[in-house]
Amino acid sequence: MHPGLSPMQLTDRQIAQLRAFASAVRESPHNLLSARGLDELEDRHIAEGLGVASLLPRRPHAVLDLGTGGGFPGLVIAIVRPDLRVALLDATRKKVEFVADVAQSLDVPVEVVHGRAEEVVHSRPDMRADVVTARAVAPLDRLIPLGLPFLRPQGQLWALKGARWAEELRTATPTLRRLRASVLAVPDDTRPQVHPQAAGGGFAVLRPRIVIIGRTSSRA
Repeated sequence: MHPGLSPMQLTDRQIAQLRAFASAVRESPHNLLSARGLDELEDRHIAEGLGVASLLPRRPHAVLDLGTGGGFPGLVIAIVRPDLRVALLDATRKKVEFVADVAQSLDVPVEVVHGRAEEVVHSRPDMRADVVTARAVAPLDRLIPLGLPFLRPQGQLWALKGARWAEELRTATPTLRRLRASVLAVPDDTRPQVHPQAAGGGFAVLRPRIVIIGRTSSRA
C-alpha cells in the first residue's frame, strides 16, 4: 500500500511558478495536451503531479521523469520539491525544448535531456535515479524494461496509471520475472483514488494511481 499524502503548503513563489507553467502549456503551439487535458490542467495534471511530489520520501535523492512530455509530473515535482535533484527525459525534441525553456524562465533547477531511453541509459550512466517516474509513457510490459536500467540500487520505478492498471500488471508478469523485478506497491482500490487536499493558491493535491516496481536482484 502506498504511504499517505504528506501535507503540502505551497509558497507564494511556487504558486506563481505553477500558474506560469500552466499558462505556458496553454499557450504552447505544440499540442502538449488534448483539449480535454487543457480543461483538466490544474485540477488533474498539475494536481496529480503535486500528489506524486507529496508521496516522494522526505530525504535528498534523485528523481528521473521518463517520457516527461510537457513536464508531467517531473516539472511539477521540481517546482515544489527543491530538496530533490530532478531530471526530465523525453525523445521528442519540441517537448524537451518547451520544458527546458519553461524551467529556465521560472528559475527551476532541473536537468532536461533529449533522447530515447534505450540510448540515454547507456550514454548517460550519471542519470541513474532513486525514483523513476513515468506517466502515460507505455503499458507496463514495455515501460518496465525502459525504466529499470535507470534505477540505482534499491531504486523504484513509479508508474502512474489509469483504471486498467491491474490488467496491465497481469500482462507484465512475464516481463517482471524475466527482469527479476517485483511489485512493491499497487493502487489501493478499497478507497477512492482521488483525495483532494488544498495546497494553496487554488491548487489541489490529488492521489494518483501508482504501480511501484523494484528489483529483486542486484544484477544491473
